[in-house]
Amino acid sequence: MNVRIFKTTNTIYETFKTLLREKNFDKISVNEICKKSLISKSTFYAHFADKYDLLEHFSDKTTSILEEIIRRRFKAMDYQNPFSILDKIANDTVSQNKDIQLLLKLNSPEFQFEKSLQQILYKNCFKWLEKSNKKLKFTKDFTALLYSNIALSSIKFSLEISEKEPEYLKNHIAFISSMQNPILGTIFLSE
Repeated sequence: MNVRIFKTTNTIYETFKTLLREKNFDKISVNEICKKSLISKSTFYAHFADKYDLLEHFSDKTTSILEEIIRRRFKAMDYQNPFSILDKIANDTVSQNKDIQLLLKLNSPEFQFEKSLQQILYKNCFKWLEKSNKKLKFTKDFTALLYSNIALSSIKFSLEISEKEPEYLKNHIAFISSMQNPILGTIFLSE
């Protein structure tokens, strides 16, 4: 990729994220993005069709990073249990904290980042359950849905608390870890 294009795109993203922290998406205009980015409208439109396209690109970029984190975590655990990676995923997502929080805040009928994140968690857990040799008391669908809901709640809480009160984050992760065995005792059949 051309360095100039990369820098311009990055400047637009950073300006967009700054504006999202200051106001609702509906109140942001392309004109304002251009003004704060110190670029012309034609430069903006050379990169994005409109502010919705910019949002979609930003979301896709963040989603692909998260999907890779989650995919790697499931791949790394092989024959352990899916709940054992909640704390690892929560810790890894903290590095993308600000971007994820911005996108989670934007949930609307047209834009549902939270639903996309839950689907990624569900899909990866379901794939892992299909590959594992563990016998379940419940369907794979129910187990993956339970996991994705718990993981999403854990991630959202971890993101909210990580900057403000890091000690609570450690306690939260320890609590989730301690809850794994009782949950697993009711999900997996003993072998």
